[in-house]
Amino acid sequence: MIARTGVPNRGAYTSRYAVTVMAVALCAATLSFGEHADAAQKQKAALFQDKTAALLKRGYVELSGDDAVNFLVGNTVVVKKTDTPKGIEAVDFDSRYYLSDRQKAYVCVANGCSTRSWKVDGSEICIELPERCDDPTDRRYNAPRLFKAPRPDRRTGQIGVYLTFRSIVHAVVKGNATIAPLIDPGSIGKMINVNSAEIEASSRSSDGDTKIPIVGGRAVSFLIGNTFMSGETVTDERGGVHSCPTQGYYYAPDGRIITFNCHRWPDFWEMGVTHWKLASGRLCIEDLSGDGKFGCGADFERVYLTRSDRPDEWLVVTDEFPRKIVGYSGNVFNFK
Repeated sequence: MIARTGVPNRGAYTSRYAVTVMAVALCAATLSFGEHADAAQKQKAALFQDKTAALLKRGYVELSGDDAVNFLVGNTVVVKKTDTPKGIEAVDFDSRYYLSDRQKAYVCVANGCSTRSWKVDGSEICIELPERCDDPTDRRYNAPRLFKAPRPDRRTGQIGVYLTFRSIVHAVVKGNATIAPLIDPGSIGKMINVNSAEIEASSRSSDGDTKIPIVGGRAVSFLIGNTFMSGETVTDERGGVHSCPTQGYYYAPDGRIITFNCHRWPDFWEMGVTHWKLASGRLCIEDLSGDGKFGCGADFERVYLTRSDRPDEWLVVTDEFPRKIVGYSGNVFNFK
């Protein structure tokens, strides 16, 4: 099961890698243009013509400060690989940035997502990497700006433009245009408890095994609608204890499997989205790549009961991770 439901670690890494590669490539290209540049370099320089004046002439309004924040909250910046002019080496995948509130952004590449912070510093809109706002060299070349469209595009949902390197235009669209499962990291959750009386005698060995396999439909009933995660926690500045699991997943009743891990509570989580389905009464799990290929069978329909610290009570656990992954009732992190 680990091959299909393991926690993906690619979401935030690929997002950070993407914007870093683009920044390095474009800054290097910009720095190479000089008085002694050859014809090829001058041709590339033309690709970096400042589009600010053209946008303003078309009726776009540049936003900064609180105006920019208010405009972006609840909307998505779409960065496509095709946004970069031909002839300039760039990343080979698209990414999307949903600004859910004034501090948190959800960043998605393919079927992997991560949370991170974002900020506005004057006219600088630091979405991809907030630390860019603190790097004067990067600010000079990246120069991210936000422009509100004169009118929304009803067909595409575009409401504005996010401009980087003064020349690369990315769309700002209305609402959440990502697959990101929105998360509320402030919960702890309640472990699923099974009373000894509910366990069939035939399931228990005479030597008092402390681990009982549950398979088939009963195992599926434990999985669907519940959260499974490791037990790491963090303590906030007020002494509150919060879950920050290294590994976990949630089988949503709507058919999604949300895998997740916490790198830093509350603002840095990675998530992946694949799917489950029932076929001929068997549980089928989509491959981690999210390519629509499913595997079915007993390997995916298995959990275990293990004794808790309380007499006559058992916990539900899985056995495919190197850590102890325990079942918790319901949607612990209120994924939406």
